[in-house]
Parts: sequence; C-alpha cells; structure tokens
Amino acid sequence: ARFRLEQGFSIFQVGLLLVVMYIPYLLSVIPAEIADHTERLRLFIIGTLIAAVALVSLVLWHDEWWHIALAAAGLTIGQGIAVPAASAVAAVVTPKRNAGIASAVLDSDTFIAFIVFAPLIGMLIDAMGWDKTLLIVAVLLVLVAVLAAVFRALFLRRNHMFHALHPKSHNNPYIV
Repeated sequence: ARFRLEQGFSIFQVGLLLVVMYIPYLLSVIPAEIADHTERLRLFIIGTLIAAVALVSLVLWHDEWWHIALAAAGLTIGQGIAVPAASAVAAVVTPKRNAGIASAVLDSDTFIAFIVFAPLIGMLIDAMGWDKTLLIVAVLLVLVAVLAAVFRALFLRRNHMFHALHPKSHNNPYIV
C-alpha cells in the first residue's frame, strides 16, 4: 500500500488493491481441497513459482493501477496455493501421534517469520529500494521452489525403489 501511495495513487485505489489482494486468498479453500487429493509438493512448487513471477512482474510492470492489481492478485493466488499445500505436506509426513505438535510448530513458525521478516523487509526497502527488495524475495521464492522440487524428486525416487522391492504392493508411501 505504501508503495502505491508513494507513486501518487489515491487511498481509494490502494483500498481496491487490498481487496484485489485478499479475494484470491479467501478462495484458497479450493487449492486446500485440491491439496488433499493430489500431490502436495507439486502444488507447493507451483504456488511458490506463481508468487515469484508475480513479484518480478511487479518490478517490471507497475505503471498503472491495474498492473499492480494483477501482480497483487497473482501474488495472493500463489500464496493461496502454496500455503495450504505446505500445511498438507506437514500433515502427511508427521506421524499421527505428533500431528498436533507439528501443526502448532508450523503455525508458530509462520507467526515468528512474520515478526522477524517484516522489519527485515522494511530495512531492505530503506537500504535498497522496492525493486531490488522484491527481486531478492522473488529469488528466495525460486530457491525454495527448487529445494521443494529436489525433495519431490527424492520422494519419487524412494517410491520407485519401494515398488521395485515390493512389486505386489500398490501403496505409494513416499508421495507427499
């Protein structure tokens, strides 16, 4: 919002931008339901990459209000896909007896990340400006997506090994 105000857009346009940003997040119930029935790491990778592309497009393409609104919608769509998928991955890989603890740790880590990274992002914006900060965050998101892709490949390899060792089994124990 501050970025738009600095560029001379009205409070009404900034308010509309916030509405545009939160509509896709409210619809994140749909990807959350999809994450329960499909490969969760793939959804996480897709959502993270969508968010990274949205941040890069915000840097390259921010001349008019609707450019910002489109990039903001893309960012929240990416978050709306990645966050439920990450929660689903954590729920699947955690033993049932520790599911409550894992959920609490994941939620507390999320809140701690907001507390830690908000001032850090503010300091980066003051030191380097909006464009470089958004590019840094986009690069970090791409690195997280690459790391998730590596984990996904390892899980798929382990799954193939399981089927090679247990040819009569129809179980996929390592797919998350």
